[in-house]
Amino acid sequence: MADQNCAAGTAAQQAATAALNPEIEQINKEAEDSFVSSDAIGKCLSQLSTGITLPVFNADGFVQQVHRKSETGSL
Repeated sequence: MADQNCAAGTAAQQAATAALNPEIEQINKEAEDSFVSSDAIGKCLSQLSTGITLPVFNADGFVQQVHRKSETGSL
C-alpha cells in the first residue's frame, strides 16, 4: 500500500487500482460466461440422455408364456 504522506505513491496506487479493476471485472465476466455455457451444455446433454430410452424386455411375461405353453404342450 502506498504511503499516505507521499503524493506520488498515492497517485501510483490509484493508477494501479484504476487499471487493475477493469481487468478483474473482465476476468470475472469471462469466467461467468464460461460457467453459463458449460452449464447450458450439461443441461442439454442431460435432457438428451434422459430422452433416449431402450425397449424393456419383460422377462417375467416371457417366462409365464413359456410355462403356459409347456403346460398345454404347444411348445
